[in-house]
Amino acid sequence: MPLVTRRNSKRLRESDATPPEGAPSSSCVDLVDSMLVHTVLQDAGIDDTTTKGGWCLREGLSHVITVDQGSLEEIVQRSGAPQMYDSISNKCRHPQQKNSTDAATDMKNPTTCFESLCRIVAGQQLAGAAAQMIWRRLLETTKPQGLTPTAVLDLAEKGLVDHLQKPAGLSGAKARSILDIATKFDAGVLHDSFLQTASEKDVREALLQVRGLGPWSCDMFLLFYLERPDVLPLGDLGVRKGIAKHFGMRGSGKQGSLCPKKDLDKIIKAVQPFAPYRSLFSYYMWKVADTPDFYKSDGSPKKKATKKAVRIVTPVKSSWSRKKART
Repeated sequence: MPLVTRRNSKRLRESDATPPEGAPSSSCVDLVDSMLVHTVLQDAGIDDTTTKGGWCLREGLSHVITVDQGSLEEIVQRSGAPQMYDSISNKCRHPQQKNSTDAATDMKNPTTCFESLCRIVAGQQLAGAAAQMIWRRLLETTKPQGLTPTAVLDLAEKGLVDHLQKPAGLSGAKARSILDIATKFDAGVLHDSFLQTASEKDVREALLQVRGLGPWSCDMFLLFYLERPDVLPLGDLGVRKGIAKHFGMRGSGKQGSLCPKKDLDKIIKAVQPFAPYRSLFSYYMWKVADTPDFYKSDGSPKKKATKKAVRIVTPVKSSWSRKKART
C-alpha cells in the first residue's frame, strides 16, 4: 500500500486530487489525514473506535497525525492501529519490560483492576517470554479460586513463600507487593469502581501507596488497562529512546540519552502538541525505538556509509623516548 502522507500531499494537489463523491469539501491535507486514519482503522478491522477510557480512537489518531507538521503520519501508516485497546485486539495489554512494546498473547488477559495490577507486578523487569511464564504460573497457583484478593490472602495465610512466591516463580519483593495489593482490595482501600472513574492524579496517589508500585507501574496501568488518553510514561526507556530518535534530541544522560529528570522540560515542550492523546504518541514512540528504518521512505534498511580507508603512519618512538615517557 503506497504511503499517503503530508509529505506527498503536494503530488495529490498537482494531480487535482478530489474527495470521494459525496464527501464534504476539504483541503488536501485534511483529505490526506482522513484517508490515512480510515485506512489504518479499516486494515485493523475496527468498527467501534470507543476505547475503555471513553475517548474516540479515530479522533485521537486524527489528532496525532495532524499536529507537529504531520511528523507521525508515516509512522502511523507503517505501524497501523495500536494493538493495545479492547476494541482492537485480544492480545495482552501490558508491555513486559520497560524498553519494549512486546506483549505476549496469553490464555487469560486481565479482566479486573486487581488482575491487571498483579500482572504488572509479575512482569516487572522481565522480558516478554519470562513474564508470560510467570503470569501463567501465578494463574495456576491461584486455581481453582482464580486470581482474586481472597485467593491471594488464603495462600499467604498458609505461607507466603511456600504457597505463593515459590509456586508462582515470584521474587520475594513481588510476592509481598501482590499480597499488599490483595490486602488493599480486600479492605476496600482500592476497588474497580474508584480506579476506573477517578482522575489520573487520584489513581496515581492511591497506587503509589502500594508496596512495589512506582510511577512506571502506574503509567502502565493507566495507559494499557484503564486506557486513559494522555499518559506519557517518561520513566520508560523505550519511550525516551523513541522521543530522542523522533525529534533528533540529545539529552543529559550517558551517550546523550534523555534523562527523565534533567531533560523533562524540553521533552514536555516537544511532545506538548500531541496532548491530549499522548498515550497514542507514546505507543508510536515504542514503535520508533524498536524499528531501525522508520525514517527511510521506502522502508528498506539503511545502508551504512562507506569511508575511504586512510593510512595513518605513526612514528615509532626510540627506546630512549619510551623510557623517558615512563619516567
